[in-house]
Amino acid sequence: MNYDFSKPQRQSAVGIIIMAANTLQHLIRALIFPLIFAFAKADKQYLAYIGLGVLVYWFFFLCILISIIETLLSF
Repeated sequence: MNYDFSKPQRQSAVGIIIMAANTLQHLIRALIFPLIFAFAKADKQYLAYIGLGVLVYWFFFLCILISIIETLLSF
């Protein structure tokens, strides 16, 4: 097959959303057991720090994901 790389092509918005969801699934599967272990073995005083760290991480991740989806939908 001959591909013409001089012409720009766009990735479909649905494909990018599916790839982001797949990455999120892999991230959750990779981190679920270390997070459960951290919560089970942590002292009571550190549970608040662990929970806050997880919440901040998800907040920033969701902000980035929403901005990407918003950008894709504006095209």
